[in-house]
Amino acid sequence: MKRYILTITLMAVLTMLVACATPEPTKPAATVAPTKVAEPTKPAATVAPTKAAEPTKPAATATAVVKFNEAPMLAEQVKAGKLPPVEQRLPKNPVVVPTVEKIGKYGGTWRVGLSGGNDQVGLYRMVGYEGLVRWDPSFKEIIPNLAESFQANADASEYTFKLREGLKWSNGKPFTANDIMFWYEDILLNKDLTPTIPTWLTVNDKPVVVEKVNDYTVKFKFAGPYGLFLQRLGHPDGTRITAFPADYLKQFIPKYNPDADKQAKDAGLKTWVDLFNAKIGAGERSAGYYANLELPRLIAWIPVTSYDGKATQVTLERNPYYWKVDSQGNQLPYIDRVQATIAGDVQALVLKALNGEIDMQDRHIATLANKAVFADGMQKGNYRFYELIPSQSSTFVIMLNMTHKDPVKRAVFQNKDFRIGLSYAINRKEIIDTVYVGQGKPFQ
Repeated sequence: MKRYILTITLMAVLTMLVACATPEPTKPAATVAPTKVAEPTKPAATVAPTKAAEPTKPAATATAVVKFNEAPMLAEQVKAGKLPPVEQRLPKNPVVVPTVEKIGKYGGTWRVGLSGGNDQVGLYRMVGYEGLVRWDPSFKEIIPNLAESFQANADASEYTFKLREGLKWSNGKPFTANDIMFWYEDILLNKDLTPTIPTWLTVNDKPVVVEKVNDYTVKFKFAGPYGLFLQRLGHPDGTRITAFPADYLKQFIPKYNPDADKQAKDAGLKTWVDLFNAKIGAGERSAGYYANLELPRLIAWIPVTSYDGKATQVTLERNPYYWKVDSQGNQLPYIDRVQATIAGDVQALVLKALNGEIDMQDRHIATLANKAVFADGMQKGNYRFYELIPSQSSTFVIMLNMTHKDPVKRAVFQNKDFRIGLSYAINRKEIIDTVYVGQGKPFQ
């Protein structure tokens, strides 16, 4: 099996579900993020339109798929009566992930590395990015995800999302608008759990209002135009909206369970808030999200061993109710499990990669300082570089203080001709060649 040291970003997991099982990129690349990336050239569809917005085109659907297929390990469970057939586990309109290079093969383990007992963001970036919408792999537009379509009103103050009917949590329970309303009413508006509403969910100092239209439709209403809401919803913060299964978590809230405080004390905790946070933590990017094995999830792989701060290795296995397929109807992901080894520090991860103990990795090790080390070890370690678009628009940016206290500097910085001259004076190609070891593109 070939191994890869990757420049992979948060938003590229969609592609990875297809590509990493049979990775044969057309050309080798380097590990350090390039200085030029594809930047969105226009707002995502339906943001702040000049007239009433038409619904966005749904993501590619499975209507052309005649038959769905599944991994052998799941087929065995279906045969044994432990799981319903794959057709009953998928939504009516599953996401069809376009083929990147070729249809993959089922099986195998993806070995990765985490740094210490609190590197939950590493897991999140690799397996946890599933919100109502998401960025496409090229970062050009926001595309449907858990929501099969979305639309905005004329001034972009209201957004309506239609969920995929038949979506299920990893325990087989339905994911519906009720789960989003639970997040809104019982978590976001609960002062004990959310003392302050996040600024990205407010407009004109007023919080968002979320309404349930029906079981598969929700509406987000703001106190004024919010043209960047879809982009913010595609940010990691947006995945919190879809991280709270109501059916499971209600038992830990006094509104639904009068014994919630007693439960907390029986568990050695002070209040129900402590118990609730122990079950969900701060959401999908907290250690708690990967520590509680009972928590239902919507992600491709779910933990079967706890990432509780004491573990030396965390294993995640395929979610039998994952709601994406490839163009031939094969339920994703292809890879059976993710095995994350927890190292004491970053240097230990570098050594593991060099020794062949990591199959595909970006986090921590894909740095400029490590590039030469990995380049020298490619033949011995039987790996190569693989490049994906990073999430930042530029590696290095000069930000002049246009309101500098020094009146002379302020006048200079505010002079447009000075800024143009400064831009011309920067030899971007030389910086890329000498500092970034030749990787990147000049970008203004």
